[in-house]
Amino acid sequence: MAVKVLERSVAAVGASAGRLERLGRPHRTAWVSGEDAAHYWPEAEELHLALVYDPEDRRVLGLQAIGGKWAVSRVDAATPFITRGATLDDLMALEHAYAPPFAGALDPVAIAAFVAANQEDGIASISPTASMDGVTVLDVRTDDEAAANAVDVAAKHIELSEVRQRESEVPDGDLLVVCARGTRSAEAARWLARNGRELRYLGGGLRWRRAAGIIAHE
Repeated sequence: MAVKVLERSVAAVGASAGRLERLGRPHRTAWVSGEDAAHYWPEAEELHLALVYDPEDRRVLGLQAIGGKWAVSRVDAATPFITRGATLDDLMALEHAYAPPFAGALDPVAIAAFVAANQEDGIASISPTASMDGVTVLDVRTDDEAAANAVDVAAKHIELSEVRQRESEVPDGDLLVVCARGTRSAEAARWLARNGRELRYLGGGLRWRRAAGIIAHE
């Protein structure tokens, strides 16, 4: 399916997490925030993907996308994979026509599969729209990013490049790592997990929360 909602395009194929929850079927979701063209391309638009898969056999079950005019093409790309019962490993090998006006060097759909695979390796994420109340938050964005756009809850700020040197400053407890799109927070979560920390990161990042209206636009 694909619909136009004001200036945004919304598309989906396969099963949603909500439907699978109602059916009682095992599933997990990987969230990705990115752009539908090379990040430096002036006409690149925000793109948010949710990839639903079976954690037992890694089969891809569904994909939802919201973004600009190229959001629908990402669902089109995933459709033949889902209909033939492809796995995350198949989707990670997705080939696409690369040119900066149309896509980055890695297609966002393939990136979503890599994120899901990382999750199965133990780098756990939570929904970008989940409540963060009562959770200790570590913000690994740059100083400029953190100053320009605050997290919607209190957070300890340590830039990703400084996490290893300042690990002793990372708060104890139920830790959630956040960044703009989820990439840097996943990297920080992987490093901290190697040292015995139990933590998660915010899938899709703060950009997704802002797009969803959970964080006010500034």
